[in-house]
Amino acid sequence: MGSSTSQHAGGISDDSLSSLIVTALLLFFFFGLHNLLQEAIMSFEGFKFGLMLGYLEVLGVTVFTFVERRCFSGSNVVVGGSGG
Repeated sequence: MGSSTSQHAGGISDDSLSSLIVTALLLFFFFGLHNLLQEAIMSFEGFKFGLMLGYLEVLGVTVFTFVERRCFSGSNVVVGGSGG
């Protein structure tokens, strides 16, 4: 008899599709929460570092993306790089 999961176009199983949907929904939820918290910080009386907050956010994403790609990736190939 067959497996308990079916395959969709492109060979995606039901389990993989469910995981993708849950991950996407959680991403939107936490991004929305992040935006609410950032707006709350910006509304504090006397807070004058809105531009710096944005720069630090971009710096944090850049650094941790680099760390993730170097330390936790199965491959060290950089997109657009020579791969060697």
